[in-house]
Amino acid sequence: MEKHVIFLDSTSYEDWISEVDGNDLHAIALCFRLLRQQGYYVSCDAFRRFTDDQGDFKKELVNEVHEMLSLYEAAQFRVHGEEILDEALTFTITQLKLILPKLSNSQLAQQISNALKFSIKDGVVRVETRKCISFYQENHESSNQVLLNFAKLDFNIVQRLHKKELSDLTR
Repeated sequence: MEKHVIFLDSTSYEDWISEVDGNDLHAIALCFRLLRQQGYYVSCDAFRRFTDDQGDFKKELVNEVHEMLSLYEAAQFRVHGEEILDEALTFTITQLKLILPKLSNSQLAQQISNALKFSIKDGVVRVETRKCISFYQENHESSNQVLLNFAKLDFNIVQRLHKKELSDLTR
């Protein structure tokens, strides 16, 4: 399947990303990753605000595990020549591996372990969706039940459709 890359006008992206809290690395990384996953080329300059004067990622980011994980997943969608994302990938892999043993057997530890083993970029969409549903369901304090139920319903409908298509092929 051929994938088309769509270039967003940098000003429209900058306007859009400016609506996100400029200090919320998780939100910026998530927006960046989702746009890149859908074939949009967006600038990685939004990540520069999380670096120090030497161009290294700020050390205080290691205290924000969810943000580190989001940056790690976003960095996987880098293209050639995006040094800040190369640096982000190296930084987050190192830090997540150091953090992982300290998290014991938590849901977050499982999520990080899976992310380090299986690249989100190379994952099968439906399998990744199923993993996200499980992680989201276990995280009770922030789960939106309507969104969770919708995701489960969508997953089950698509799964039934695939089963039907397979059974039609074997007839």
